[in-house]
Order: sequence, then C-alpha cells, then structure tokens
Amino acid sequence: MFVAKLDSSGKHVWSKRFGDAAALRPTSIAANAAGTVVVAGEFDGAIDFGLGPLAGSGGAPGWDGFVVSLDAAGAAHWSRGFGNADVNSGKLLTDTAGEVAIDASGAVWLSARSTGRSTSDPGPSPRRATPRTRWW
Repeated sequence: MFVAKLDSSGKHVWSKRFGDAAALRPTSIAANAAGTVVVAGEFDGAIDFGLGPLAGSGGAPGWDGFVVSLDAAGAAHWSRGFGNADVNSGKLLTDTAGEVAIDASGAVWLSARSTGRSTSDPGPSPRRATPRTRWW
C-alpha cells in the first residue's frame, strides 16, 4: 500500500509505502486542514507503519482491520490494529475498517465490520502518540 500527497496542481509532494508481502488493502482515507492524514483498511498477517508491528487477531484466521494516522510529512503518529480474538472458532473471520473521518477537534472516527467477536476497543497502545483517538 502507498499513500501519496499531491499539491493542488497535481505535483508530487511526498509518498510513503507501507507493508511487505502480506496482503494489505486500504478502504478509506481522510485528511484535515492541519495536514493530518488517516488511512483505514484491512490486512492479513502483520503490518508495521514504522511504530512497531500490529497484529489484530492474535492468531485467528482471516482479515484484521487497521487505522494509521500520518503527519503532514507522511510520518506515522500512531497506528492501531483490531481483529477477531476467537482463535478456536474454526471459521475464517474478517474484521474490516469502513469509513474514517477526522472531526474539528482532530479526533478520529472509524466505522468497522466484524464477522465474530472483535477486539473493537484495542485499549492503550505503545504505538499511540496522541490521546485524541476515539474508539466506537
């Protein structure tokens, strides 16, 4: 996956590549006037946005969701993974980020879908650099 910033005339400002051989699909992106960019999506395996690896499901099979906040230069502020913790269900379980938005105070809002019991409140994270994230 890559995220690119272009100016108002379409000129390249910066771009960042994230991920490796593991599957990674962005589903939504939002930006605010301060230059913060938030990307949400889904991944299979583990993903690192430069702040340490995310593992959403803790070993359950299927896709997990992610959300990452980037600053105006494309560096990660914080990242979170979320996924189904039901490892023993024997089912392919999917947790997908839907739409993401940034409100006027800078808080991030995310919609998501889960096919099982999801860890929808990831709790405190060492990869979180700002207290302005609100989880469902």
